[in-house]
Amino acid sequence: GYYYELVIWERGFYEKPVVDVTEIPSNETTYTITSLPSGYYEWTVFAVSSGGNRSGRVGWFRVP
Repeated sequence: GYYYELVIWERGFYEKPVVDVTEIPSNETTYTITSLPSGYYEWTVFAVSSGGNRSGRVGWFRVP
């Protein structure tokens, strides 16, 4: 089995995530973030296996 981990951080500050949600069940298809301050962010959703292996890709977005 596996689960998801969602991480969002301000661009350039990976070591200080503003959102870090672990163990999202694999059958979940949405996750709601209600607010973020204006700025540029990077994010990834990791797929984490029961053995602890992680896979994900980084993207970015802007909150006006």
